[in-house]
Amino acid sequence: MGLHFVVDTASSHFGLLVDHDPSEQSAPDSQVPSPRNHDMESRCFVSLRASIRLLGMLAFIGSCVNSLAVEPESNGMLNQLLARPLGNPLGLEWEGWLEQGFSWNPDSPADRFNGPVNQNDRANEYQMNQLYLIASKPVDDTSDHWSCGFQADLLYGTDAFFFQALGLDDRIVSDSNSRFYKLALPQLYAELYAPIGSGVTIQLGKWFTPVGYETGLPNDDFFYSKAIGFNNTPYSHTGILMSFDLGDHWSFSHGLHRGTDVWEDNNENLGYCGSAQWANEEESTVCTFAINLGPEQDERADFQDIDGSPGPDAPGENLYRVTYSLTLEQRINERLQYVANHDYFYQEGSETFAIENAEAYGLTQFLIYDYSDCLSLGARLEVYRDDDGFVGSGFRSLNAAAPGVYTNLTLGIQRLLTPSCYVRPEIRWDWQSRDDTADTPAFDDGTSTHQFLVATDLVLWF
Repeated sequence: MGLHFVVDTASSHFGLLVDHDPSEQSAPDSQVPSPRNHDMESRCFVSLRASIRLLGMLAFIGSCVNSLAVEPESNGMLNQLLARPLGNPLGLEWEGWLEQGFSWNPDSPADRFNGPVNQNDRANEYQMNQLYLIASKPVDDTSDHWSCGFQADLLYGTDAFFFQALGLDDRIVSDSNSRFYKLALPQLYAELYAPIGSGVTIQLGKWFTPVGYETGLPNDDFFYSKAIGFNNTPYSHTGILMSFDLGDHWSFSHGLHRGTDVWEDNNENLGYCGSAQWANEEESTVCTFAINLGPEQDERADFQDIDGSPGPDAPGENLYRVTYSLTLEQRINERLQYVANHDYFYQEGSETFAIENAEAYGLTQFLIYDYSDCLSLGARLEVYRDDDGFVGSGFRSLNAAAPGVYTNLTLGIQRLLTPSCYVRPEIRWDWQSRDDTADTPAFDDGTSTHQFLVATDLVLWF
């Protein structure tokens, strides 16, 4: 596979071009030879050369682009194609983005997974992470009248797997048809605005969780890769969520839902999630606490089943799960921002299967410097403790998780090429300290306790 960054100077068009060689298609994990042979070493060298060439091209382009908008924004192409020709009598808004990327792993792991690294989890392989489309009719939350609306999201790509919900979109594309490229409906909800007090917004359906700092969406997160603590954060809930402000400094949300990442509940009990946020007058300091708790009996796969085998868990156990996040966002000056995010995870064990309670927690710190209107530099340092080996593995890799401490450092940039197109190259180091050195390591297909990645994505927002 060859990865090239193509620029048409005459038309100012650019993009990633991927050439696939049939002889280099990913083999099933069980068919990948180990130890590595000369062909794998050659692919590793080619991947290294492609990564260096790509990063060099990005740096060159970055030096040639003038200052643009402060933040990426949609170019409105979907609205022009869909809303305007139809007259848009319903006031619909359309937007989306295309995210594609590549992660070079010099270890060239036999299973081609980057251990517990999430989303950009495939090693030395092109990923179209997200082709994301949104259709919405936003509520008018600035008036003193009732207002209703909706939002429907559609996602295709290698990230769709993570956004799926049990009983809704998890069976649209089976593994036998496509192991990595799936379809998902990340959000699907009706929305109501009530002019009560300072205003109350109610969402009914499937909506994103308020827990966590990183979201998994490229227009929200600074880095292409995600922190390890992101693995224990829910993506979505199905239920009802109410959000409102109290005064000028406080915002709250409260919701009841059917469970974590589920559309069809597998028990009769509701879960709860909520958040409280405080911001100072200038909004230079923002503190957010968010929590999700409730009975979980996840039936999707081995890596999430409490009993460690496919199929439903023991009925009636209603094993409780608690996740929360505490985030501080501090604007130090007009160019420099600091973020600290604490994640906590607890899963009640199973008496039926003699499984003990599981606990994990960590601290992730971000430092982001706005060098110019179109270039930002960032660093992320995470220390994450997995007490029981429950969440320290990759979601798709099925690697055995080992109790211990996971540490990673990521350095990257976010560069605007146009107001609606940007790149996020990064380098990342991961290392693991196991409680028991006899446990299987987390990286390089279970053979190493450390990992180095060079990765980048390109995002076009339309």
